[in-house]
Amino acid sequence: MDIPNDAELARYIKDLADTNKFPLQTVSEPLDHGAMVPLYFLMEERPRAKVCHMSFSYLDYNKHFTFGEIISEAIENTERKVALIASGDLSHRLTPQAPAGYSPRGKEFDEKLIEKLEKNDVTGILDMDSVLIENAGECGLRSIIVLLGALSRADYRFKKLSYESPFGVGYMVGKFDF
Repeated sequence: MDIPNDAELARYIKDLADTNKFPLQTVSEPLDHGAMVPLYFLMEERPRAKVCHMSFSYLDYNKHFTFGEIISEAIENTERKVALIASGDLSHRLTPQAPAGYSPRGKEFDEKLIEKLEKNDVTGILDMDSVLIENAGECGLRSIIVLLGALSRADYRFKKLSYESPFGVGYMVGKFDF
């Protein structure tokens, strides 16, 4: 797929990160499947959309939340409609055949995260038990936290649209209604 980059939004985000002394590194790399899958569906509906792809780091969860707040401020500066998509798997350890092996805590993690999203319990998500998170073998929590930071000043409700785990990996689709 050939997807145009939203260089203006990327510049706003980088400038705000620099102003706030937030560690942000710009790179140019091919998009991975975590980005390409949702973008495939977005581009079907909005073929002329521009994309500003961002990845998370391994900084702490509060830094990711702050990064989301910076993204939100940058979006406000563009004065245009923007769709935010957080992509990543939930637990990778839901069955013995799962790619990362099995942990009974995988299911617990997925259920708790979904429950906290449905209750708008951002603090509960930021304070989730690190051992539970590690045992779940997740890769989407930081993306979700960035999105929650971007939505921190909005009045929203989260709605889970689907959840499945056909390969021992938790896949959830949800939306935030305003």
